[in-house]
Amino acid sequence: PEQVQVQAFPEQVQVQAFPKQVQKQAFPIDELNCTQLGFVQLPSGSVLKLKVAQSGWICFLTASVNENEAIPVGRSYDGHDWEAVAGPFNTLSYNCDNQGSCHVSLPLLENEGGVFELKAHTYNLSMRDETARFFEQATFGVTEEDLMAVENEVQNGETLLPYFSEWVYAQIYTPHLITSHRAEWRKRTAPIHVKNGREGRATRPCENRSYWRAYAFTEYDTGENVLVEKMGDKFVLSVDGQLRTVLSNFGLRQHQDESFFVTK
Repeated sequence: PEQVQVQAFPEQVQVQAFPKQVQKQAFPIDELNCTQLGFVQLPSGSVLKLKVAQSGWICFLTASVNENEAIPVGRSYDGHDWEAVAGPFNTLSYNCDNQGSCHVSLPLLENEGGVFELKAHTYNLSMRDETARFFEQATFGVTEEDLMAVENEVQNGETLLPYFSEWVYAQIYTPHLITSHRAEWRKRTAPIHVKNGREGRATRPCENRSYWRAYAFTEYDTGENVLVEKMGDKFVLSVDGQLRTVLSNFGLRQHQDESFFVTK
């Protein structure tokens, strides 16, 4: 039809706001599975039976004393029993059984409006990321070879725990794998020593990662004999058998063609 009636809608439309659904009633002690509830508020003074968090999940129990402050109370993650955490509730006791449940008595909060909150979060790691995390914790740094070794041994989707257990066992009981971390550390971080001593030793000029300085002699050479050896057109200076420097011109004309000692 040519004429169509259009219903006019008012400019202002009221939208009903739905608040976050929070259960505040007291729960029976056998109904709290955080991975199923996701988020729930609990009255203080409750006696609870908390299910242990499933693998890949972490559950938090916090005390909410106001809108802007949540105090950690306890946690359970990856199938581990509930445990107390650092803070004012660190003495709270969790009595856990062999059925994957833990009992806890929540204290009374001083704040009249304070409640306890149970929250759950989940996460997923790829096999490569989980492997990298393990070697970051167990070694001084993960390498590409470490990641490739695991990928060649473990099929994607399989648990990594048996491989990690065998790796730790091999690190402990295979003799040739035992190395000195102190020796490796000193090779790369030891300060420069101009003379051998209790704290370390001087590096040799041709050693890997040797330290070089802009002078040939130190205060420790005071009073020592210097051997000057003529090698080709060069002069090699050493003290106590240790090479100090190589010069093109030593400057003592009477000894330009021979080796000699410079004495005290």
